This record gives sequence, C-alpha cells and structure tokens, in this order.
Amino acid sequence: MTLNWILIDPTLKRAGNLSTIKPVSVKRDWVSNKIIVKYVTVLPGCEPKEMVRCRILVVLGTGQEGELGEGLRVKEVTMKVLPVDSCWLSGGDFLVISQRATLGVNNVRRKVLDDKEIWERWCEFKEMIRQRRELARKKEEKRKNHIVMDYIWVFMSLCFYIYLLS
Repeated sequence: MTLNWILIDPTLKRAGNLSTIKPVSVKRDWVSNKIIVKYVTVLPGCEPKEMVRCRILVVLGTGQEGELGEGLRVKEVTMKVLPVDSCWLSGGDFLVISQRATLGVNNVRRKVLDDKEIWERWCEFKEMIRQRRELARKKEEKRKNHIVMDYIWVFMSLCFYIYLLS
C-alpha cells in the first residue's frame, strides 16, 4: 500500500511530497476492526544539521460489508512533525520546515528502495539518534558534576571562613 501525502501551499502555488512510498508499520486493531498504517519521512530541520521526522498515521476501517478485504475506508489521517530527539516543535518551526519541503529548498527526493537499502538507512538513522542521546546524556552528567563541585567549593569556603573566625 503506497501513500502520497502532498502538502499544498495555495498562496505560493507550490506543492511538496511529504510521504514515503512504503509504510513503516501496519497493525490491525482486532477490537475495533481497524488497520493502522504508519508512514515516516525524515526531512531537514530549521538548523543546518538538524533532522525532523514527519510521521503520518492512517486509520482504515471496514465498510458496510464487515469483511476486512472489502469496503476499506479511510477513517482518520494525522500528521506529526518531531525532531529526532523527540522534543516538540513550535508552530513557526513547523511552518519553516513545511515551506522548505514545498519549495524544494532541500532537494528531498523520494524513490523506491529495496529492503536492504531501507534497512541500512534505518540503521544509520537510529545510530544518529543514539549518538545525539549519548551526547545529551554526557552534557547532563557534566552539568551535574559542575553542580556537585560548586557545592563542595561553597562548603569548603564556609569551613575556611569559620576557621578564620575562630
């Protein structure tokens, strides 16, 4: 099942493709008898080396017949744009990213890849996410060490001050 998610800017009379050709995952909800299809595209962000992922979720339900193969209908379509480190984007950042995608500023091209290429790119993407998280963890650890050293310095200064007064 392929999906083309076209973002149209009527003021500039431009359009941009934000979708992948193949879905990332397909799940069936047995309780509600719906199919949930997830598409993910990685786009350049606002900053030079920043990457964002555009996640499109399509919920398909059955028609009147009740069988899954017949009468599939689109029930819901949602789109979320998140940075790689899973923080939230502001509305202005989303507009900048979507405008760049519609104007083709970043030369993002979609093509059909075989499974090996998809797996290699996915591994590269996951490695990039792991490296960013490791860098954030190291920065947090360094910040905590600085705080501990500040407390030790204040304690030692207080002890020295008390020693001088006595």
